Amino acid sequence: MKRSNWSFRRYILYIVVFLALIWAESLVHPRIAPKVDPNAGKPSNTAGINKDDEKNRSLYRLPQTKGKTRDFTSEQGNGEQIRLIPGTVTRTVDGDTVYVRLVSGDEEKVRLTGVNTPEIHHPQKGVEPYGREAADYTRSHLSGKKVYLETDISERDKYGRLLAYVWMARPSSTTDSEIRAKMFNARLLLDGYGQLMTVPPNVKYADYFQNYQREARENNLGLWGIKGTF
Repeated sequence: MKRSNWSFRRYILYIVVFLALIWAESLVHPRIAPKVDPNAGKPSNTAGINKDDEKNRSLYRLPQTKGKTRDFTSEQGNGEQIRLIPGTVTRTVDGDTVYVRLVSGDEEKVRLTGVNTPEIHHPQKGVEPYGREAADYTRSHLSGKKVYLETDISERDKYGRLLAYVWMARPSSTTDSEIRAKMFNARLLLDGYGQLMTVPPNVKYADYFQNYQREARENNLGLWGIKGTF
């Protein structure tokens, strides 16, 4: 009887020691729950992309021209560089909108940044005062001419048009004298064919443009010389 009790006690002791070892092991090497992917089991987003949505998104991508003539970089005196996209103006729409053929062969509808000329095709406004003069001015200066496009922070408007500063010759800097002489956006303001239109975040030359408009207005140039209009 005594031997049987001892065997039972020894069996219980073995169980206690075994459980103690398991507990000690769990303290030294705790189990880490496997990482669960929150997207597991969900359908892939790419499978349901609408082709029309993809086409619309492509309107807001600046076309890449081919080869080494994709763009030029002009070095400024302060070390800053300007990215310029070369092209040729194929036709003009009005004073502030033109079509440009890039060296890749792609044609872009370009809206000049920072300036607004009177309308000539507006469905409600019709032909505004000095609209045809502004359109003729742009056509005479840009049609068929090689230009260099500079984009700002936002490259496209809601209509998909490329927003750009149109340089008539490659600038050596972005000083006041270079802007006056070579940037067509500035010429529209300086000669009184357009008004300042600042739309953030595209405000790189806004301070210059404000001064150019003030000069034209003080000298009654272009549309500023029309009495009772502005």
